[in-house]
Amino acid sequence: MTTPNTTATVTRPKLYFYIPGNCHPQDVAIIPTGSVYDDTTPAGDIYRGAYSGKTLEEYKAEHPSILLLTWEEVEQQANDAARQPVSEITEEKYEEVLEVLPPMNCCYLGVTVSFMLMERYSGNVTDILRVYTLHRMSFGISVSATFAP
Repeated sequence: MTTPNTTATVTRPKLYFYIPGNCHPQDVAIIPTGSVYDDTTPAGDIYRGAYSGKTLEEYKAEHPSILLLTWEEVEQQANDAARQPVSEITEEKYEEVLEVLPPMNCCYLGVTVSFMLMERYSGNVTDILRVYTLHRMSFGISVSATFAP
C-alpha cells in the first residue's frame, strides 16, 4: 500500500515505527494532511505516529534504536524476535500446554511425540513441544516451518 502525496511527485510507502526486539510495531507512521515536502525530503521528516503524533526524532529520544519500516520488514523482525531457543520443560508445563488448546500438527513416532500450540506469540510464531525419550522440550518457531518429530 502507498500513501498518496498531494504536494510532490513521489508516492511514499506505508510505514511503521518499530523498536527492534519487539513482537509488534510501536506505531503506524502517517503523513499528516497538508504536509508540504518534496522528493528529496527524508521520510523521517515527513511521517508522524498516527497514535502518538511523534516524529522519528521524537521517538529516537525515547527509543534510540527505533526504525521506520514497511509492514513486511516489521513482520519479519517481529517473528524473529518471537522465536525461542530450544529449552527443556517440566512434565507439569508440558501437561499444562497440552490442555490449553487442541494441539496442532500432532505427530507420533515411536516414543517421540510433537505438536504445535494453536495460539501464536506473534504473527506466525508458536511453540512446538516435543517429548523425546521422556525429555520434554519447547521452542518457538514459525508455523510454516517444516520440522520432523
